[in-house]
Amino acid sequence: MNAVRRFSSAGSVLAAATASKTAAAATAPTLKPFDPAAPLALRSSLNANVTGEVMRALSSSNVSEWNVVLYQYQTCPYCNKVRAFLDLYQIPYRVVEVNPLSKPELKSWSKDYSNVPVITVAPPNNQPIRIVDSTEIISALYQALSEQKSEKAGKSAAAPAAVPVTPDAAKWRVWADESLIRLFPSNIYSSLSESFASFDYMAEASSMSKMQQLSSKVVGGLVMFGIGRRNVKKYGIKSPRGDLFAAANKWATEGLNGAKFHGGDSADLADVTVFGAVRSLAGFRVGQELFAASNDAVGAAFRDWYQRMCRQAPTSYRNNPLPKLTKYCESTPAAAAATSA
Repeated sequence: MNAVRRFSSAGSVLAAATASKTAAAATAPTLKPFDPAAPLALRSSLNANVTGEVMRALSSSNVSEWNVVLYQYQTCPYCNKVRAFLDLYQIPYRVVEVNPLSKPELKSWSKDYSNVPVITVAPPNNQPIRIVDSTEIISALYQALSEQKSEKAGKSAAAPAAVPVTPDAAKWRVWADESLIRLFPSNIYSSLSESFASFDYMAEASSMSKMQQLSSKVVGGLVMFGIGRRNVKKYGIKSPRGDLFAAANKWATEGLNGAKFHGGDSADLADVTVFGAVRSLAGFRVGQELFAASNDAVGAAFRDWYQRMCRQAPTSYRNNPLPKLTKYCESTPAAAAATSA
């Protein structure tokens, strides 16, 4: 029973991440009012170590020297947001897959905070600094990018510019977290078989033993199935699939508003936030339905945008990639080279 409680409160692979905003308030950090239009509006008291000195060290160094490590669950939508951001802005990073039951990878930092994603970043001549919360991670790194001098940036011309965050982009960032992602658990964990299958990724992504993988799959599958059903009532979801497809169309019509990207000719933080979240569905049955050309409930504009986003960041800048990343619209440098050849 204790294992079930730990799994549920921490949040597990996908639905737990959906509840991470609530869990964070119940564990340690007190959150200040968040203004997502301000690139650095860090709410969590656990991010007090992200000082001006650290930001200056980041903005004055090459992104290849940031030494980013991401602690994550592979299919967590919030973790996917961070990976999509790192890939789009060509920031190399290494991934540590967290054990969703015991979470020893996180306990060395804090006994009170056990949510993902968490990153550590160590610019030159600095000790590793931890940043928590996907929105705050992206905001902090984005500010560092925006303050870089061109000769220091170390990015190729293909990486989009870190332009000021518009109020409309800020609005869609909040919408992705508070409306879109809340629809995911009831779609992914709609049956016990789908709930158990959602943990198959651990055999590929995790260093856990077979017994640990089995325990996580059984306990996690049961807990996530319950959370999926609970979310239907909690958020007033009338039709899990129908509401998700309607949200995809809302983004395509109102978010894109006829443009290639929310940012116009290139992606901005609204694009990368929605894209990263949606990409977390790619390995599931609901993702296959969402992206299917035969799905009349979702307009072609959404699928076209998704493919454009994949092309915006065709290469994963993950230093320890999974062998089958293309399942998640991610590819290794070798795979990307083979595709373009």
